[in-house]
Amino acid sequence: MELLITPLYLLFCGLGIASLVFFVVVLAKIFQNNRAGIGAACIVLFFVCGIGQLIAFVYGWMKSKEWEL
Repeated sequence: MELLITPLYLLFCGLGIASLVFFVVVLAKIFQNNRAGIGAACIVLFFVCGIGQLIAFVYGWMKSKEWEL
């Protein structure tokens, strides 16, 4: 069982880091396109309850063609 835990732990750590990097990229695009209100809300909600990252990803997904993400 110990042999399985280490690769899964590394996989989840890698996915967490990638998710954080993508969150920062989407936030940068949000602020570049003069959407400071939604950007600030995403940052606050990220630290308060963690849902800010989900909001940023959904909003970025909706605007991905327009913003060339």
